[in-house]
Amino acid sequence: MTTIQPGRPLKRQTAATCSHLPIVVELHPKHLTLRLKGRREAHDLTYERLLWYAYRIAADAKLRDRVLRRTLRGAG
Repeated sequence: MTTIQPGRPLKRQTAATCSHLPIVVELHPKHLTLRLKGRREAHDLTYERLLWYAYRIAADAKLRDRVLRRTLRGAG
C-alpha cells in the first residue's frame, strides 16, 4: 500500500466521470482534493467529513428502508 507523505500528495485519475471529464483525486495526509481533469476548480474534504457523509448516506438508506417496510406492511 502506498503511504501518503506530507508535502507529496498522491494524485490519481479515476475511472469515474462527471460532465464527460475524469475525476482527479489528490490524497493528502489530512484531507483529499477532488477536481475535474483540465479544470482549476478543486474541492477539499477532510477524511472526517467524508466519513460523516458516508454514515449519513447509510443512515438515510436505513431510514428509507424502514419507512418502506412500514408502508408495505400497512397496505397489505
